[in-house]
Amino acid sequence: MLGGGIALAAKTIKSPPAPRANSSRHSSGAESSVLDAVKLVAAGLGCALLCVGCLWWGVASGYLSVVGIGVVGFGLFVGVAPHAVPATRWLLQRDWS
Repeated sequence: MLGGGIALAAKTIKSPPAPRANSSRHSSGAESSVLDAVKLVAAGLGCALLCVGCLWWGVASGYLSVVGIGVVGFGLFVGVAPHAVPATRWLLQRDWS
């Protein structure tokens, strides 16, 4: 497996760079990507639901390890929330016509 990884890395380094296509609208920074904002908001909500579910399940059944997974998930949610709130606000205020 190590040999395959080294061979893949060597092939990647030696290969010529791929030609670039036309840049998309949001690559200039003028417009944010809607798909990225939707994925961020969905990931934040999914993480919040999963950590609440893990905390509930761990406390109800007495599994300390599941409570730990819920606490770690809550930590990830705390990291995502400051970025997801403005993305949600931007999605709600966006003109979809």
